[in-house]
Amino acid sequence: NYISHNTLDNNNNGIGLYVAGTGAKQHSFVGSNEIENNGFFGVYGQANSGAYQLVSIFTLGNTVTGNGANYLFGTSGGATNNIY
Repeated sequence: NYISHNTLDNNNNGIGLYVAGTGAKQHSFVGSNEIENNGFFGVYGQANSGAYQLVSIFTLGNTVTGNGANYLFGTSGGATNNIY
């Protein structure tokens, strides 16, 4: 996934990234976005059931401020998130 040049402002949620299933892999590049003042989260990532998720976000020029939680990442069932 490549998510860029978006303005997400004053919504309930920002960007959500999900992957599930043994052997499933997802690599998301999130860059040059303005993600501000959303009620619940700015960027949310969830990996479930043995999946692997790689998210490139912190060095790609995003503005993420004023959200309920600016960044929220979780795993379950032996899954892995790698966020940088």
